[in-house]
Amino acid sequence: ISGVFVPNTFDKAMHVKKTGRLGFLSDKFYRLGVPFVCYLYGFGPLLDCFVARVAVAAGGGEPHGYAYNPSPGPPWFLAWLLVFCCGYALVGGDGDCAVALPDMHNLLLGGLGLGCVQAVLMLIPSGTFVMMPLTVGSLPLDIAFFVAGCCASSKRRAWLTEGRWNRWKGPAFYGTCS
Repeated sequence: ISGVFVPNTFDKAMHVKKTGRLGFLSDKFYRLGVPFVCYLYGFGPLLDCFVARVAVAAGGGEPHGYAYNPSPGPPWFLAWLLVFCCGYALVGGDGDCAVALPDMHNLLLGGLGLGCVQAVLMLIPSGTFVMMPLTVGSLPLDIAFFVAGCCASSKRRAWLTEGRWNRWKGPAFYGTCS
């Protein structure tokens, strides 16, 4: 979903505010980076301390020691979104995404391909991957959905407003198309 909004904010920085790529990136570092760093070094470790000292004791357990460690916690996605926004600004934010809304056949093939990549990557032992608390296997899906969101943006190809979703029929789409 975040990818849908990135092209519009990039275009606004380039053409309306006239701040360029650096303005776009500084806005993203302010809006995404600052909250992430505040949680990583402040709120996350405080929450961990609270859980270690208070919540465990309140639940009848023995409070255990606490050592300060930066904790990305739930806002890990902010760091990844910041990385994706940097990639968008550096690789091709100016160009028009000329990818048309894929048909069902291409979506199924793309999903199968991404599923195979994810299955192979899931075999790699993991715990965290660059602050991502899931597995390495989800990174290709995150990248693919961010790119698809950028292509679906209203200022690019308007996938969400084309009305072509109605052409897909089948049980998976019942109740989702008007």
